[in-house]
Amino acid sequence: MLIVLVCVFVPFDPSMPTYGLDASWVFGMNQAVSQGLRIGTDVIFTFGPYASIYTRSYHPATDTLMLLGSLFLAISCWISILYLVRGRISIVLALCVPALLSAHSRDALLLFIPLLAALVVYRLCQEKQASGRFYPAAYALLLIAFSAVGLIPIVKGSLLLLSFTITLGCALMFLLNKEKMLGLFSLCVPVISLIVFWVAAGQSLSDLGSFFINIAPIISGYTEAMAYSGKSREIIAYVLCAALLMICTFKRTNTPFSLVDLYLPGVYFLFLFISFKAAFVRHDAHALTGAVALIFAILTLSLFRRGRLATVTLILSVVTAGMIFGRYVGFKFSEVVKITDWAFAGTQKGIERRLSGENWPQSQFDALLASYKKDSPLPLLPGRSDIYSYNQAILISSGNTWAPRPIIQSYSVYTPDLAEKNRDYLLGNSAPDNIFFKVEPIDGRLPSMEDGASWPVLLTHYRPVKHMNDYLQLEKSSAQTFTDVKPGVFREYKMGEDVALASTDKIQVARIVIKPTLIGRLANILFKPAELEMSATLMNGEVRTYRVVSGMLKSGVVISPLIESTAEFSYLYEGTDRLQGKRVKSIKIYQEGRSSRSWQPEYTLQLGELDVAHDLDLSGVYNLGAWDREVDDLPLLKASKCEGGIDAIDGQQVGSSIKVGRLLSVTGWLATSLDEGTVPEAAYMVLTDESGKRSFVKGASVSRPDVAKAYNKSTLERAGYSVAIDTKDLQGAYTLQLAMKTAGHIEVCPEYSISATLNDQVAP
Repeated sequence: MLIVLVCVFVPFDPSMPTYGLDASWVFGMNQAVSQGLRIGTDVIFTFGPYASIYTRSYHPATDTLMLLGSLFLAISCWISILYLVRGRISIVLALCVPALLSAHSRDALLLFIPLLAALVVYRLCQEKQASGRFYPAAYALLLIAFSAVGLIPIVKGSLLLLSFTITLGCALMFLLNKEKMLGLFSLCVPVISLIVFWVAAGQSLSDLGSFFINIAPIISGYTEAMAYSGKSREIIAYVLCAALLMICTFKRTNTPFSLVDLYLPGVYFLFLFISFKAAFVRHDAHALTGAVALIFAILTLSLFRRGRLATVTLILSVVTAGMIFGRYVGFKFSEVVKITDWAFAGTQKGIERRLSGENWPQSQFDALLASYKKDSPLPLLPGRSDIYSYNQAILISSGNTWAPRPIIQSYSVYTPDLAEKNRDYLLGNSAPDNIFFKVEPIDGRLPSMEDGASWPVLLTHYRPVKHMNDYLQLEKSSAQTFTDVKPGVFREYKMGEDVALASTDKIQVARIVIKPTLIGRLANILFKPAELEMSATLMNGEVRTYRVVSGMLKSGVVISPLIESTAEFSYLYEGTDRLQGKRVKSIKIYQEGRSSRSWQPEYTLQLGELDVAHDLDLSGVYNLGAWDREVDDLPLLKASKCEGGIDAIDGQQVGSSIKVGRLLSVTGWLATSLDEGTVPEAAYMVLTDESGKRSFVKGASVSRPDVAKAYNKSTLERAGYSVAIDTKDLQGAYTLQLAMKTAGHIEVCPEYSISATLNDQVAP
């Protein structure tokens, strides 16, 4: 058991920084500790200074904290389990299984720690009832168990709820058993542990309260903002198993009922409920948390409750866990090998390399960051820099001085308070000198929602300098005046009602206040409310639909023109002339599953205007393409096959037809051979009018490490392209195709042919 727990908890063979959505906050939290930033004040995210215990990610500044903290948690769990099982080897071996399966769910492993502490208290109270007294070793046991309970909230802040409620419940249990000193001891130990570990991480004690206060909106807003639907049968199976398990927790005796009898049901209810929320609010691979939690719960309950129902619950829990693992992991033998390699072989390799004297893993970390810096898509700039929307890892590894806004990931800016913190940071004296900006919403959200309150500041307080790899480099303007949004009046509208927007050449910013019903508030607490959606009808009649979040809408969002790409955002610096086709005629807000009662039937909308008076010429800033005339002198052939394709046009995935305004932006990737990992000399977008006349636009090269990783060919990182062109001189029906330049000739790809209507401003 000790070997398993040490291998599972302690990252002797840690992961290394990489790019991506989750990888960015992982790297960012470690870097924040390294730079001495105040966690919870300078950097506000769900995680604390011991985030590396959860992420298992290496950084020289946090490695010692990660190893010692993880080792302490492993030993604490081991001692608690040994005390609870009392030599029942079958339970010890059985508990090794969910411990190893937690390779797929760090949340379940950390949630297990307060449950163990609560069960230790229950066992101690059982022993007192049997012998009439507590043994002196009880204090040492409680010290170890509850010190771990105090540590985990500064690993992941959302664990505070379970840690806090379990601690209070344990203290109450001791009081009911007339053990005031033990009750006080169980209350004090987690608090002292929390303080000691916080200060040991280099954080100021005065910032500890701010950490929990400031992350509270991120935690409370998670349910609505990050909800994701999955298979309902997994939820039903979990709830059924949890209900049966709860029935098993009640003691069947002829003795009079007392409050003490509610202790065990209460403990398991808290554990299973919080595990349920962690698993099924964002119902993707997070469901594995519920699967592992069920097995932990039923195995530990078997130490106190036996019988036919407990056996049935165990079988059903195993079946449910198997169903969930089968969906998200699979039952292949190779998956079992992966877990054992991760736990045992990885630990052995990590220990051997750490003791080898080769300065590992720092040598690997330094080499990796040097390679990232060398191939960075971002230039090295003087001054301090931040990056939007979420890819902090790209900026940190580029070698630039990282100066992050408080909420480092824009998709986590769920509430007006959080949005104002980021906005005020841009307006303050510590605002970054440079910003790398990219429109990259998650979960099909309205793009302008993510840090929406900061968009007016970015448009008026910064100026565009250069575009590279789909990032717009912004530089702080020397003029420190800020033109705020000119507010309109609040008007009330009904859900599902078409709301016409005023026809104006100004940027329109909407503040929308949508309030939940009582049912919606309960749904938010117990599970998740119905999702909100918004459809936007453009002037040309085209309709776009997005997911929206009430707190983000309340913060203020650019509603018209409809911005769906970095290119379109950049054009706002010139006003709205280039975005005539993206002006919004009307919007409609409604609940998912129109009969839902999560939200009140009326909402209020305030429509303001923003005048961006930069009068800039972006032709030298944004890599705006020009019609390529050189291709007319090259042989034109039809390619037999092209690998790759079009990811998005104007920020949208497309089908067989599309309507396009003055700006045409296209992103994707193209390769001549996936097997050989070869890419064309250049990628082109081809526009063919009804007469058959072709116009070519050469694409800019974009780094695509995701393509290189997917096909295991490093050369395919150069396969990405980005095309942007002003189509002001084109109107009517066109066919869009891809072409590539190879061996001195142009090959038109036969696979991709999209019907496009350009600059059709009249609504049907």
